[in-house]
Amino acid sequence: MSNTRAIAEKKDLIKACVAELLQDEEFLSALITKITEKIEKSVEEKLQSYEDCIDILEKNYASLEEKYDNLEQYYFGKKLCKFRRKIRQPRAILRRNSLRINGIVIKPQENLQDKLTEIFANKLRIDMDATYIDRCHTVGPAKENKQSIIIKFTSYKFKKQILRERHLLKG
Repeated sequence: MSNTRAIAEKKDLIKACVAELLQDEEFLSALITKITEKIEKSVEEKLQSYEDCIDILEKNYASLEEKYDNLEQYYFGKKLCKFRRKIRQPRAILRRNSLRINGIVIKPQENLQDKLTEIFANKLRIDMDATYIDRCHTVGPAKENKQSIIIKFTSYKFKKQILRERHLLKG
């Protein structure tokens, strides 16, 4: 029993000492300072580890962003090349039957197809009626009352015939 009593007395003595220390302003101030320092140190260590992780993540993000940009440029570059190839081929086929003529004087109310068939008949000595011309239209603004015209023939042989006789138009 004496052992239990001794323990109880020691507990009471410790309680009294702690109560007395909690009344002492200097002790409390020192205790608060120590606890604050420990907490600040722990928080700074955690904060530094988080900042290091953030730095690593930012570097990885920048690297991934650069790789993405490179892949995007590569992918769109390939797609663009494919697209250009697909566009060029039909455009070349469409131009096969077309011809551009510059310097034609056209009056405002004049029919363009009739004017062209007249020029082909009189200047090139080619008998061609309006059915040989699929479509024709002016291009851009007129310069000094002279207009550029694009003509699409129904057949390549008509274009070829005009090109063979074009030397007659000079002068």
